[in-house]
Amino acid sequence: MAPIEYEVDPKTGVILSRGFGALGDEDVLRHVARVWNELQTTRDADELLDLREATLDGVSRAALGRAADLARRVAGGPTRARLAIVVATDVTYGVARMYELMSDESVLSVRVFRSLEEARGWLGLD
Repeated sequence: MAPIEYEVDPKTGVILSRGFGALGDEDVLRHVARVWNELQTTRDADELLDLREATLDGVSRAALGRAADLARRVAGGPTRARLAIVVATDVTYGVARMYELMSDESVLSVRVFRSLEEARGWLGLD
């Protein structure tokens, strides 16, 4: 099992991702690269990233900055994409919020949630 797995919901086109265990810099960067590079056809697709079974304690601020820069470079301009991140712990919430603040809102609108229902609602899935 990969540290972060994903699939594209065939009905909604939303990227459904789940993280497991202690994630590090490379796990986050690999996931961002996969989503933005492999899924070029879903450039404007929303993503629901469920990290309730993961921790981001090992993810550095520098890696978050590189991930945000990568999304900006690959997108090549404004998109309508949204990323809802769902977390369970305070530390993971704080790290995810740092990524939200580093992200370019015109490229990727990022929000962090403590509840899957709230995240799904923000994405219009319920």
